[in-house]
Amino acid sequence: MTNTTNRSQGCLLGMHLAAWLSSRVLSRFCSAIRMVRELADGGTWNTIAGQPTDDSELALLLARMLAERGPMTRMRL
Repeated sequence: MTNTTNRSQGCLLGMHLAAWLSSRVLSRFCSAIRMVRELADGGTWNTIAGQPTDDSELALLLARMLAERGPMTRMRL
């Protein structure tokens, strides 16, 4: 694997982990949030521990599209 591939996979993994951990404390006040250190069932949307979030799914879709079609060089409005 290339260095770019390794870095891309690391970015996606980090994003997934952050989304999974933060899904337990969405829509809560800052004072009610404790440091989340492990995956567990529950949270605002009653998710299963490690269940992908909508953010995770969208990031994977974008990564797959970029891998298949290559980066966009310009945007069309």
